[in-house]
Amino acid sequence: MVKVLKEELELGSKATDAGDLWRRYCSNLGMNSIQDRRAVEETLKNLVKLDIRRSPTSVVAAVLYMIVKLASNGKTVEDVQQETGAAVGTIKSTYKEIYLYSSTIIPNWYCKYLEDLKKLNSH
Repeated sequence: MVKVLKEELELGSKATDAGDLWRRYCSNLGMNSIQDRRAVEETLKNLVKLDIRRSPTSVVAAVLYMIVKLASNGKTVEDVQQETGAAVGTIKSTYKEIYLYSSTIIPNWYCKYLEDLKKLNSH
């Protein structure tokens, strides 16, 4: 019975690490820009240094939301929610938590100016 449930729910076969999830979510969101994808990857790597006690899905969703806001590509928190499965409220609360570190976690080459960071302030 347990084996059937694991197979049915695909437990153990899905990635649970933020480093594995972000690629799939970027593809699902249509984030094809190499720069945007690299910014997501580097931001997640920089977040590892911090003590963010959230699920990998929540962290990736919040970082994706941050990057799509900076990219101004028209994606919304609802788009991120739809592709990641994280609740809008969870994305926003995780976003608020990591926003405090945005100037240190987002790569300088991607977000060079204070005006860019101001885009992140409206959530």
